[in-house]
Amino acid sequence: LVNQVDYDSTDRAIRKALNETFLEVNEKGDPSNFFLGGCTASVTLRWGPRLYVANTGDSETIVVSAFPPQNMQQQEMRRKERRSELWTAKVEYNTRRDKANQPDERARIEKLGGKIHINAKGFDPRVILHSEAAHDTIGLAMSRSIGDWEWKAVGVTAEPTIDVIDLSKPPLPDSDKTIFLLAASDGFWDMRQKPFYASRMAASFRNDDKDNWNSREKDASL
Repeated sequence: LVNQVDYDSTDRAIRKALNETFLEVNEKGDPSNFFLGGCTASVTLRWGPRLYVANTGDSETIVVSAFPPQNMQQQEMRRKERRSELWTAKVEYNTRRDKANQPDERARIEKLGGKIHINAKGFDPRVILHSEAAHDTIGLAMSRSIGDWEWKAVGVTAEPTIDVIDLSKPPLPDSDKTIFLLAASDGFWDMRQKPFYASRMAASFRNDDKDNWNSREKDASL
């Protein structure tokens, strides 16, 4: 977490509501879909200065802080070069990927009789189960998901992990700082590192019209 939060009654109520929503969506799904498959979910709720981030599966949400160029020389470069390279962006927080090789996830699944396979290189953990619906043995890539009903018996849960981020406390607050979040599936994150996406998305907050207006105003004053 960016900041350790002391939970109050509002925090507890919101966390409870998010948790129950994930479980309800899982329970009330269409059997034709949820017996044969499932999905991840990454949800962020902003309530006042706080973000409540609920995540199930291997999709991820990141929170990024970004600074624009700080001096006139950088401002000029920004108009001539690729703007994404001139922003300073930092990933302040990211959700975890729910995988069966994580100690707490593995303990829960194995306690309920689930079998976990990890390849020879120690990657790609999967929860192995013979699916009666699909008539096949399948390895589920996640330790948490919505749907995948057959895997619920062996510890794959729809219950999300929920974190609380207070945007009003350091290190996030700063008058020149832009704060944004980005949520995407594993296929997106597998292509590039998070700082790569952070810097390029940060550049989208540049206001070209404002820059051009300020430049014209300065020229007129001269």
